[in-house]
Amino acid sequence: MKRKILWLIGITAVLLMVFVVFTGCQNTAVTSAKVYMQQNNYDKAIEQCKIAIDQNPKDAEAYFVLGKAYGTKGLYYEMKDAFDNSLAISNVRAFDINALKDRYWREIFNSGVSSYRRDKLDDAVAKFILAIKLIPDSISAYKNLGITYSQMGKDSLAVETYLEAIKIAPQDLKLKTILGALYYKNAEYEKSIDVLKKVVEAADPNSKEYADAMISMAFSYDFLGESEKAKETYLVALSKVPNNKDIVFNLGRLNFMQKNYEDAIENFQKVLEIDPEDFESYLNIGNAYLQLEKFEESIPFYQKAVELKPDNANAWNNLGVAYVRAGNTVKGKEAFDKAESLRGE
Repeated sequence: MKRKILWLIGITAVLLMVFVVFTGCQNTAVTSAKVYMQQNNYDKAIEQCKIAIDQNPKDAEAYFVLGKAYGTKGLYYEMKDAFDNSLAISNVRAFDINALKDRYWREIFNSGVSSYRRDKLDDAVAKFILAIKLIPDSISAYKNLGITYSQMGKDSLAVETYLEAIKIAPQDLKLKTILGALYYKNAEYEKSIDVLKKVVEAADPNSKEYADAMISMAFSYDFLGESEKAKETYLVALSKVPNNKDIVFNLGRLNFMQKNYEDAIENFQKVLEIDPEDFESYLNIGNAYLQLEKFEESIPFYQKAVELKPDNANAWNNLGVAYVRAGNTVKGKEAFDKAESLRGE
């Protein structure tokens, strides 16, 4: 019996020793830091954490508490570095660290959106970059950073941003559509077409990404002078978004250039159904009728054009031509005189 009691006492002693070892692992400086955190004295908490890390550079808990203190003070870059150091040593605090990163990411991201809406674009850029630094695969932050750069006229930085985002999310068709549109905007038409072809190949033909890609691709073909490819692409785009004024107008322009005047008139008439005040469409319908030698038909469209833009000399001149060709030399002269007076101003 005595031996059994002594054995139990021995086991208890060992357990006490183990307890002391495990509870004694935490550096007293870390304990102090946690107390300072509870007291909202974050500078002191940071100071104690640094002492703990000097004493033991492999103290994951010290780095974790240091990260929390930095985060509370809004020192997010320092917070991330501290958290990264903690995770490099141990994953024990991984759940807590990721939860804090997510929370601060949302705050930073929303602050960036708010800055963008208030036209504080430099601040928005800084916030979105910080959000990306905090969570490097945050596609939403990349998208908004790219939009902000583009709004600032920094399209090259916007392109770089979207290229980085596509590396992270190569299946994101919206990113590629925006990138293609940016290339088009900056007259890099071949690059635009290359990117947008990939979107068209992968996208649902009924999706917005497909339609947007077709539109930008058609414009790129058009500016490259590849009229037939542009026309084909405009027609496909038009089947997806039949009331897109720009597509219909440019299709009309191509038809006019190819001397398909009847088709051009039909296209420009469609534009006027969408926008009854479109000056260029009235002028181009008049021009198309003039080319078809349908002078009487052209006059009402030129009249509407000069009504919309009474200071446009070319419209008055073409109205004069239509009048003269229709046999009304008096009104023709009046229109020519008006055009001449506007050119002399």
